[in-house]
Amino acid sequence: FVSIGQYMTKGLVITTSLILLVIALILLYSLYLKRTMSTIAALLGTFVIGYVLTAFISWNSLDWLNPFLNMLPNDLILVQNDRTWYEAIPVTLLLTVIIYGWSIQKVKNSRMVG
Repeated sequence: FVSIGQYMTKGLVITTSLILLVIALILLYSLYLKRTMSTIAALLGTFVIGYVLTAFISWNSLDWLNPFLNMLPNDLILVQNDRTWYEAIPVTLLLTVIIYGWSIQKVKNSRMVG
């Protein structure tokens, strides 16, 4: 049994970490691909691959290292038989920081002189 307050808090934390990852990926892809449609296609492809890896390949011992584990937070919160709801949040936030830092470095290196 999960109360409404716990469900909303857990869902908000999980969704926020995934939204931050999406924003960082959009920033990185837009710097390299330079077009909106190709950026969206790359983002969609990344998340489709992440969903396939999460849904069809069992990573029981490596769930802590899968940043795409929280793509469907409803199942993660309601069915907690083998794992806890916060397993992938640290690696998702770490990947977000790495991608964001990579994007900042790309912006710094691509400034025009003059």
